[in-house]
Amino acid sequence: MTPSCRSLVLCVLLAACGGGESRVSAPENPGTTSPPSSGVLRTTLSVTVRPESPDLLLARTLGWPDVIPGATVVLRREGGTEISVLTNATGVATFNDLLEGNYQLTVTRAFAPADLARLTADDRDFSAWGGARGLLVGSAGGTLAIDLSAGVVRRGSLVIAELLDGGFVTFQPNGTKYNAGGYVELYNNSDTTITLDGMLIASTTGPSRDYGGTRCTITRELYDDSTGVWADIIYQFPPLGKRLRPGEMVVVATDAIDHRPFGVHDMFDLRNADFETYIGPGDVDNPSVPNLIPVGTRLKYGSYNTHGPEWLALENAFVVAMAQDVATARRKPNAADGVDRIFLPRATLLDVFSWDVADPRFPPLCAPAVGGNIDATPLVLNAWTFPGKSFQRTRQPSTSWLRRSRSSARDFQLLPASPFVTP
Repeated sequence: MTPSCRSLVLCVLLAACGGGESRVSAPENPGTTSPPSSGVLRTTLSVTVRPESPDLLLARTLGWPDVIPGATVVLRREGGTEISVLTNATGVATFNDLLEGNYQLTVTRAFAPADLARLTADDRDFSAWGGARGLLVGSAGGTLAIDLSAGVVRRGSLVIAELLDGGFVTFQPNGTKYNAGGYVELYNNSDTTITLDGMLIASTTGPSRDYGGTRCTITRELYDDSTGVWADIIYQFPPLGKRLRPGEMVVVATDAIDHRPFGVHDMFDLRNADFETYIGPGDVDNPSVPNLIPVGTRLKYGSYNTHGPEWLALENAFVVAMAQDVATARRKPNAADGVDRIFLPRATLLDVFSWDVADPRFPPLCAPAVGGNIDATPLVLNAWTFPGKSFQRTRQPSTSWLRRSRSSARDFQLLPASPFVTP
């Protein structure tokens, strides 16, 4: 699924992903465009490329003064051609003599070996900085100065492409809640084949609101841990030799059945899912779909509904992790609910999605469900209900892979649910 180098932007990204040495470097003087041979001269555009806020510390680690030098800024006029300019040492790229019209700006900067050498081992899966924005240039002429934000792009390996939570779905015609129609899509975002055997998917819920004034205090150590995630529900992929080539995905359903007869929203036919969750007698089972192995500390709520337990029910964080022996992992009880949590070290985490709802009717939010160095910014919604929607990862512009910047707020959107379709 490797795309061809159709533009300088894409070629820079592909060079970074393939581990090749970047040839992008900051010029001694600000880059500028040449005047057009003919036509009306209009506006000078000055673009300052800055790191997005979750990546400011990273930029400072690289010795940059809150700007990104040596970045390729591509300006494309609607219906016109592309112009590429490198940012100077102060992060500025200048475009001269622009005509009135709508423009699209894209910025990339590959991580050179010297950049990666300054980072910790945990942060060396970075491939590039990237960002984009639209722009309207008017006819007044003069100089227009704008900022263009860029975030760190990490391809990663096995990532969450889409997540529909069974707890969000719908109400059946008789008014009862139906929680079994959830699914998660996992996508091979790397450039090598991945074997799923033994890998883990897990979730955890934090004391998201401070009921009683002490709940946050007594459980904070479980949810603001920079060294890993404390999970309370964990499933493992069975040893079936399931392999994913680059660009391929699998669908894991709570129950691999046709859910459409059971509700009016978010109901999909999941009989063709690649895997389903199953906890034993009493839980619905599709014999033609392989079952994940429950290895976590609890089965969701220990109760059943029409078609088994609620999981996959999305909690405050959802995790994909490398294969590891959960039986020997560290455990710690959650004082708020008495249920053990199992520790998954940060070095084993392949992907993390976290979210919450800002609701003024309830107590303030506590610490996020995972440490800020694991997921910089959770996706915060302003309402609890979103029928027909799922959490979907966005695609990195001009590439064939999905964006993974370790910031759920930046990487995910709430969009119409679409199982078996890659975002």
